[in-house]
Amino acid sequence: MVSDLVQKRAFPIFWTLLDKQGASNLAEQQQVLRPVIRLLKRYKLALVGDR
Repeated sequence: MVSDLVQKRAFPIFWTLLDKQGASNLAEQQQVLRPVIRLLKRYKLALVGDR
């Protein structure tokens, strides 16, 4: 999931459902991040990770 932080609140803006239990791998994380980074490339972005 990718969220937008607005005044100390996180709002989901893009996500992917995985057909497995457990943590996602790097390829699955990149699959979610790439479209969002392309759309928001004009803005200053900060990436915060949580597992």
